[in-house]
Amino acid sequence: KMATEMEFRMVIPEDKKAVQEIASFTYGGHDWIMDEFDNWMESSNSATLGIEADGKLVALENVRVVDDGTTGWLEALRVHPSCRGKGFANKLQKELIKKCREWYPDLECFRYTTSSLNTASLKIGSYCGMRQSFHFGGFLASDLAGDFSQSFRVSSKELLKRTLQAIVQNVSGFGNQTEDHVLAGVKQLLEFTTTENICKLENTLGSFVSDHGILVDWKIDKYKKPALDALVELGVTTTRFRETSRSSYSLGKTRNDSHGKIRVFTVVTNSSKDEEQAFLDYLLLSAWELSHSIADTAESVMLHYDKGLQSRLAALNLVHPSATIVLVEETTDILWRS
Repeated sequence: KMATEMEFRMVIPEDKKAVQEIASFTYGGHDWIMDEFDNWMESSNSATLGIEADGKLVALENVRVVDDGTTGWLEALRVHPSCRGKGFANKLQKELIKKCREWYPDLECFRYTTSSLNTASLKIGSYCGMRQSFHFGGFLASDLAGDFSQSFRVSSKELLKRTLQAIVQNVSGFGNQTEDHVLAGVKQLLEFTTTENICKLENTLGSFVSDHGILVDWKIDKYKKPALDALVELGVTTTRFRETSRSSYSLGKTRNDSHGKIRVFTVVTNSSKDEEQAFLDYLLLSAWELSHSIADTAESVMLHYDKGLQSRLAALNLVHPSATIVLVEETTDILWRS
């Protein structure tokens, strides 16, 4: 059999249908990239490189320039199933990084996130001279069809039910209440707030956000107020406790995916400072976010959280027992030598 002829080329708006076909095979159909495709095509801060084989677009990866032009955020590395196993992903990511040095000379580092269960993606990062720098708690919860090995097989309704039961068992003042009463109580403790207030909370909390960035929907921006403001403009809600002594908070957004809607949210706590407080805050904030997923008719949720709580939450069947979200990164001085 002849080797597949391949060439690198830029992805263009007319490729949308081919990209949609590739995306349909990713994350059990929960891929997010079709929501972003038009933005990539229009933005001067994005570049999408593809591989064409036998006259058809079969692979792509996008880079977004973020953090005031200093970070190349690699995202959406996708290869059509018919072309997997040929080394296309390795070649594409290495070529995109090389091109980015020409296109965006001010870049200081490249970063991306992937699931800890996605060994192929981690190997590609390693091949390109990148390293795993941090693990966040994170998983997809869905009971919809799709052979998505990285998901936690549970609907948002069932996950909310389990979370409310955990609140009754663990949070004082909620004993022997019905689920509706518990949820009403949770809503009295929390409120939507401003990015200015979130910054004040984070400055007190000193969570993973300060150290590694604001994680929402697989993407990370370095922590600062303008980055939070930009997320809010994109529909992200910011939630805090009404009680001012509690510094934990959450960021959430409901968006479309190929199965309908999905709620993506991040619960920000600091278990290394006070694990018990972080655990209780997580239960309340995640119940709030899950209730919003149901109000928005989102059948699935993508959840990010403080990995220090993973074993305790997994024991209550509230999170995936092993999956994490891995931040993979490298600086240009190393990449120049690779």
